[in-house]
Amino acid sequence: KILEQAKQIKKLEERIRLAGKEHEAVLERTNERSNEQLRQAEEEKKKIVADIQASVDADRRELQAEQKALERKKQVLQAEGERQNDRQAALRRDEESISPRI
Repeated sequence: KILEQAKQIKKLEERIRLAGKEHEAVLERTNERSNEQLRQAEEEKKKIVADIQASVDADRRELQAEQKALERKKQVLQAEGERQNDRQAALRRDEESISPRI
């Protein structure tokens, strides 16, 4: 009877050992899948960040171009204003030079 129990204990120990190995293998596969999913998520995150950065850079370039265009327009308008002021001053001088003769 003791010999039979010893055999049963050995069988149980072997089953426990095999179950432990199988459990480790399952954990390893699960870990590999999790690592792959994490790697894929990181790659997707990198792509999204790169897309956002590219969009931000494009917007920045567009805004800089608009700013330069507005600065050029401002310079043109200032130059036109100065020319207008010069013309008005010239007209006043002409009027003043004509007025005393009248």
